[in-house]
Amino acid sequence: MRVVKVVVAVVLAMVGLAPVAVARSGEPVGLPVIIAEAVALAAGEHPGSEVYGAYGTFAAPTSDPGEATEWLIGFGTDGEGGDFAYAYAPDGTFVEARAWERPASGVGPLGQLDLTQWDAVVRLRDAGIDGAFDAVAVRHPAVFEGEPTYYFCLVDGRETVSVGAWTGGVETGVSPC
Repeated sequence: MRVVKVVVAVVLAMVGLAPVAVARSGEPVGLPVIIAEAVALAAGEHPGSEVYGAYGTFAAPTSDPGEATEWLIGFGTDGEGGDFAYAYAPDGTFVEARAWERPASGVGPLGQLDLTQWDAVVRLRDAGIDGAFDAVAVRHPAVFEGEPTYYFCLVDGRETVSVGAWTGGVETGVSPC
C-alpha cells in the first residue's frame, strides 16, 4: 500500500497537483534556493504569478539570519484566486500555502536574487552595522535602476537598514520599523 501512495504522490507532483517533498538536512539554506523552489511550485499551481517578496520571521532578536523560524514567499497574480504566499521552513521544506496581499505600490516583482541572507549580513558588518534584527524582508523597489534589496529591522533604534542584492550597497535610516 505504501508503494501505491508514493507512486500516486509522485504522479501528482509531476503534473503540478502536489508539491514535491524534498528530503532536508535540517540546516538552513540560502534564500535564493527557497525562492527558486517556491517559483517552481507556483509555476505549476499559478501560471503567470510573480514573486513580490520574501519575509523572514524570528522567535527573538538575532544577528544570524539562519535563526529564522519561517520564510514567507509572496506572489502576485492576476489569475483566479488572487495573491498568495508559500511558507517554508528555514531548511527549505515547504510548509503551506496562505492568502497574501502584495504591496499596493512602490514594490515591483522580485528580480534575480543570488545574494544569500548570510552574505547580506556580511555586507552590513563590513559597513560597521552590527546590531541584532528581528525581521528581514526582501523586496524589489519599483524605482529607476532598483534592485532586489534585503531590509533588516534593527532592534536597537528600531530602524531599517538595507543591502542591495546586486551592488551590495548598504543604506542606513531607510525607515522606522
